[in-house]
Amino acid sequence: MEADWSALPHDVLAAIFARLPVDELLLSAPGGAGAVCRSWRDAAKDPATWRSVDMSVMPLNTTRGSTTRISARSIAMAAVDRSAGQLEAFRGVYLVTDELLHTTSPKAAFRSPSLKSLAVTGSNGVTSQGLEAVVDGCPRLECLVVFQCPDVLVEEALVAKCAQIRLLCLLPSIGQPKVYRRLAGGDDD
Repeated sequence: MEADWSALPHDVLAAIFARLPVDELLLSAPGGAGAVCRSWRDAAKDPATWRSVDMSVMPLNTTRGSTTRISARSIAMAAVDRSAGQLEAFRGVYLVTDELLHTTSPKAAFRSPSLKSLAVTGSNGVTSQGLEAVVDGCPRLECLVVFQCPDVLVEEALVAKCAQIRLLCLLPSIGQPKVYRRLAGGDDD
């Protein structure tokens, strides 16, 4: 007897889909979760599925065609848009830009009051101003990790804006000052 996966409850499908790679959910080509049936498409569009977006596991070149950095950025923007303000964690490698981060951007990617964790690695398009906009627009931000982002300057203004962030790790590039701070008072302390 085969299981009817399309008959699973919506919340169960959303929980399963939240564990899939971002490109598997978004791409509507054969193999994308949203292309299977209506219940899967609905679950793939549910904002609860998009509370955590990890773009670090998505290959830049996939078997479905060439997923370039530009289309990876588009995929990241679409994933964050699908979170509908419920995004809690975002991790991006090589593809994050101020356009994605900036809360006043037309895409308004991080206009998310629920964002608690942001990790950005190896992204040339991220600046201190972009990070400041995220800190301003995301009052629940608890963890900010920035690694190898040469356009981020560790300046007093940025560090001051991050005063309430529990885990702050700014290691933008070689030769720049580094900031690592962990505030006490969380669940795991």
